[in-house]
Amino acid sequence: SRSDFVLLCSLVSYADPLAEYRTKVNRVLGEGLVRWGNNADVLFSMATLSYMRGEIRQAVELFQSLLRLTPNNIAALNNLSLILAEAPGRSGEALELIQRAIRTSGPQPNLVDTRGLIHLARKDYLAAAVSFKEAAAQVRKPIYLLHLAEARRLSGNNQAAQQSLNEAVALGLDNVPLNLLDQKIHKNLLNLRTP
Repeated sequence: SRSDFVLLCSLVSYADPLAEYRTKVNRVLGEGLVRWGNNADVLFSMATLSYMRGEIRQAVELFQSLLRLTPNNIAALNNLSLILAEAPGRSGEALELIQRAIRTSGPQPNLVDTRGLIHLARKDYLAAAVSFKEAAAQVRKPIYLLHLAEARRLSGNNQAAQQSLNEAVALGLDNVPLNLLDQKIHKNLLNLRTP
């Protein structure tokens, strides 16, 4: 069923199947996409799975298909923005998409945080810091403070970066699973951590 297919996408995105099953799983995923490729949940799941597998071009195409089907899908706008922020020459498009999401649903902290990450990718560290402060003012999440620390570090304010990082750690940063980008940011900030 379609709901089982969406579940399969989620499971595969967290744990790649053993080599002996990979071919069969990939065949089932391809067949499911052909069968239910006009369903928003299927497109979102397949786009997310493609991103998690490092299949960036396919992830972008699937998120774009999803946005043609549901133009104001906030999660798709957010995720596609994050992907495009890292693509050469596409950060402007990423910023337009996240601004659309914010106009549609309001300045939710996760969307404002994404806007900050896009500003980081564009090397606009002051605008990034403003976005991260705005997100953290709404919800004191360790990840928003980690991002704020990175923006401050990159703008040359190591003392403020250390303060943000220490607050993130105090709020439980070490217990938060980090995606690849956040792992990279955390690694950049390791020398600022106080014992």
